[in-house]
Amino acid sequence: MGLFKKTPKPARVSPADREKNAGAREYVARIHDRSAERLASAGDAEGAEAERAAAAEARRTPPRGGRA
Repeated sequence: MGLFKKTPKPARVSPADREKNAGAREYVARIHDRSAERLASAGDAEGAEAERAAAAEARRTPPRGGRA
């Protein structure tokens, strides 16, 4: 008598994968930082600010799941 469907829990993220993803986020953020410096030296303040915002967004860690 199956009133409730049982769904398996999603696979847990290992600490090694978490570190790998953090390194990838930092790599992308540094690319945005270099681009912001290049745009700032060229005189494009708006473009540099947009790149800094993109770098900050890339560094932001995603939520770890769980209850909201």
